[in-house]
Amino acid sequence: MTSVGYGALALASVISIYTAVASIVGAHRGSPKLVGSAQKGVMAVAVLVTSASAILIYLLVTRDFQVQYVYRHVSTYLPTIYSFSAFWNDPTRTAGRWRRLYR
Repeated sequence: MTSVGYGALALASVISIYTAVASIVGAHRGSPKLVGSAQKGVMAVAVLVTSASAILIYLLVTRDFQVQYVYRHVSTYLPTIYSFSAFWNDPTRTAGRWRRLYR
């Protein structure tokens, strides 16, 4: 399951690079096919990132400690709802988001 999540994120990264290039080139050349392709790329990236997030939530709830994120944020003593909420519990990223928001 973990490799599927990583694969989804890797594929989303590749598609997002293609989408950025296709949208810029399509807008510059006035090519509706490239712009349409870029729009479909955005949808594909959204689906892939959502899938990877759902997999991470599943790994958190099932307490798959082979994944480092799960190992750091979940314990066997936590109720399931707290394991689910650990999806949003990365203090290093959260603090950075709040700092950027209030600058």
